[in-house]
Amino acid sequence: MDRPGNPSCSKIRFRSLLTCPVAFIVVFSGVGLPPVAAEVAVNFDVSYLVSCREVTPDTLWTSGVHQKLVEADFQISTLIRGKADDLVECLIRIESLGEGLQVADYHPRTTLISDVAGKIGVERSRENSFNMGIGLNGKHDQLVDLSGNASSSRGKRDSEKFQYELQPPLELVAASGTTGRGTGVYFKLRPSTQSSLEGGQQFKVVFLVSRSWRADSVGVVCEALGRRQAAGFVSPESLGAVGREKFRVALHLAGDESAKRAAEKLVFTERRLRASADVQRREIKNRSQGALVRHFSRVFSVVDPKVPDNWLDQMIDNPARTRQQSYVQHLSQEVLEAASHYEQAKSDLSGFRG
Repeated sequence: MDRPGNPSCSKIRFRSLLTCPVAFIVVFSGVGLPPVAAEVAVNFDVSYLVSCREVTPDTLWTSGVHQKLVEADFQISTLIRGKADDLVECLIRIESLGEGLQVADYHPRTTLISDVAGKIGVERSRENSFNMGIGLNGKHDQLVDLSGNASSSRGKRDSEKFQYELQPPLELVAASGTTGRGTGVYFKLRPSTQSSLEGGQQFKVVFLVSRSWRADSVGVVCEALGRRQAAGFVSPESLGAVGREKFRVALHLAGDESAKRAAEKLVFTERRLRASADVQRREIKNRSQGALVRHFSRVFSVVDPKVPDNWLDQMIDNPARTRQQSYVQHLSQEVLEAASHYEQAKSDLSGFRG
């Protein structure tokens, strides 16, 4: 039996306390907190590769302008999880990543609709009425009782009816315009009783490029805004991001096999880089969780502080600059090799801009 002053007893109790906070936090995290309502969540998807067809009118060729028009169709899919009614709007941005693309046209354009078919009929009526009456009743001293009643009535009723039609009120379901001094375009979409934001939708963009243009790449950013509220609270609903994804899409001129192979090479190397990055993320998470168990008193994060969360986006956007960052030394050799191949493919594709 251990005595209160026994050192071995104190060590055992101290070691037990080191593991208690972990269990305490796990238990406490699920007690006394109101359940969170199921929020709407949105996922996006877009093709890696888009073939562009030339749509240059004859008037542009004969005017001596050393440019041409190419049309790209972007098929963007939206998957909604949770309560679809809580989705307020989706914002799609297609942006040029270089200096060779200028937006000349786009579709869909700003669209207004109404739930009412045809015009709204309105009927108003007005009625006027006039009546007048006079009454007399009197008594003279105690001997003579005089009474009389005189009345007069005059009435007039006028009724008018007006009928006319109004245009039904319109609601905005799609808005679009250019960004970045015409180097990008945005599409803002809202749900309606006649359309849904879920599923695949097509967005057309016509780019003005040089006559020697054969291939390039663009950035596609998809964002969703929705209503969010925790169950059990009386606070009003708040609007916030319920989905955001960023893509790079390779473009090539239809019928140009060399340009298509260069674009496909960029797609292949990006896929390989992302696959290597997924493995790297799991390794970072495992290392961080191991550190959390071993050094609970010092470590409270499950993210490796040496590598930023957006390191993959940095590497895809600017591989050359990323190689100069200090956290690169903590990445695996497989990731670095995949990034090198991607950087070379990106450089090769830039030679087709013209």
